[in-house]
Amino acid sequence: MKMTQLIKSIIAVGIGIFMLIGAPILVQISLENLLIELEIAALAEPKYTSGIILFNFFYPLWRALGYVAGIVLLTMVPSIYKGKEWTMKVELTAYSIPAVSGMFMFLPYISFVGGFPIPMMISFVGLLGYWSVILFHKHD
Repeated sequence: MKMTQLIKSIIAVGIGIFMLIGAPILVQISLENLLIELEIAALAEPKYTSGIILFNFFYPLWRALGYVAGIVLLTMVPSIYKGKEWTMKVELTAYSIPAVSGMFMFLPYISFVGGFPIPMMISFVGLLGYWSVILFHKHD
């Protein structure tokens, strides 16, 4: 049982640090690439101009929520290691933020930018944590 809690704690630390350091950089790179392509598309079709305003608002919003989720995960690590029951719900919520935000940023990215979808890495990291909580809960 202690080994499971140790593994869950290590995952929380790793993903928490990623959400504080790596994810904001990936979000900014994605936003810049998307805005460049969206400005080109908006010149050809003016209906895309609203996307520039929306993405300038929502990408930083998701970045901020992910930052908060990273802080929450790092502050919860001692409680996760101790095996407190309440941590499962909070962990799932914290891991769902990068999973959802990565998907939100993924869809317009593949529509306009093409190539490897950078936001998908954020989503995969969130899903890794999310599924680890579910699978390790059954293991306890």
